[in-house]
Formats: sequence, C-alpha cells, structure tokens
Amino acid sequence: MDGQRRAAYEQTFQELLAVVARLDGLRRQGQGGLEPMANAAMYATSYAAWTLWHSLRPGGVVAPIFGDKGDKYLELAREWADVGCRDAAQAEAKAVKTLTPAWDSMIDP
Repeated sequence: MDGQRRAAYEQTFQELLAVVARLDGLRRQGQGGLEPMANAAMYATSYAAWTLWHSLRPGGVVAPIFGDKGDKYLELAREWADVGCRDAAQAEAKAVKTLTPAWDSMIDP
C-alpha cells in the first residue's frame, strides 16, 4: 500500500471512530438512548472501522476501543436494524434491555 493511500485510510479510520464516539455519546446522554436505526448505524460504523483497522494494523495504528470484536458489531447492527423496521415499542424496549448491555460490555470492560 502506498503512503498516500495509507494516509487516506488512516484519516477515514479516525473519522469513523469519531462518528462512533458521537453516536455513543448521544446514546449515553438522553433518556431512552438512540432510535433503533441510529443504534444500527453506530454498530455498522464500528464494524466499518474495525474492518478498515485490519488493513492498517501492520503500520502501527492503535487498536480501536472495540479491539477484535468486529463480527459482534455486525450482528448488533443487524439486530437493531431489525428492531427499527418493526412497528412495536415493545420490541424496542426489549432490544434496549438486551442489546445495549452487549455494547457496553464490549467498550467498558
């Protein structure tokens, strides 16, 4: 990989981490967290950053907070997207109780 491409990947990686941090900050602020599709976006962005990190790892880029759990983020993104597509507050409440702790346990060891 040439230096110009590597620099572009590193910048993109940092931008993806910033998006994850913004969404996670919003999730932690308000009562009730994020809307299901916003949660799905947070996890999908985490997966994208994790995937890109694997291209950069040999160059010394520091591992993201989510380490080597990328497949779990993809699974969480799918589950939240499914919740967002269903028409039921009950489904969202159940997801908040089960999926949010899964995210917290991965980033807050």
